[in-house]
Amino acid sequence: RIYVTGSADGKHPGNPGEVKNRKRSFVIEVDLVGEVVRECVAGGTLYTTSGGYALAPDGEGGVVAVGWACDDTCVQVGEIQWFAGDGALEPYARQEETGEDGPAFAVDVAYNPAGYNVVASTVSMGEKSSLGLRVTGRRPDDSDLVLDYVFDTGSIELGQAVAVGPSGYVWFAGARWFDSAMHALVGRDHG
Repeated sequence: RIYVTGSADGKHPGNPGEVKNRKRSFVIEVDLVGEVVRECVAGGTLYTTSGGYALAPDGEGGVVAVGWACDDTCVQVGEIQWFAGDGALEPYARQEETGEDGPAFAVDVAYNPAGYNVVASTVSMGEKSSLGLRVTGRRPDDSDLVLDYVFDTGSIELGQAVAVGPSGYVWFAGARWFDSAMHALVGRDHG
């Protein structure tokens, strides 16, 4: 099976006459010749503006998709959706990543052999709303965090990627702003 996520333009469902398009997140399953087998597109009743960034297996035949979403007032959250491995391609669990004072962007996800997915997010934190890197781990249908790292040094930090090694180590990477210059940020947890 091949899954693809991303965002596509779509008309605002609450106002069909509105010219401005709104982004819609989607997850589709395609076969080996590129034909769509199943699809799930965020509708107007879900999020009027959203987008998908990354996919990973959930260890039970399904997939987890991460991205971002915001409502009409643009209260933005990082979106995490789990999709079952059989039947219709519909989320069987949904969770949100939020910042302390502002938007969150769930940008990457990886499956941990310990039985949970690890999500890297960029979140707005603190009074100055500097961006912080957050790395969290959750099991499907369970909102309790298994793993939770938050980095906020008052500088700009952007979480961009996460991976899990064969022995369960969690690797995460991003960028950090120091003295008007961007530097790479890499970390590791014993997972």
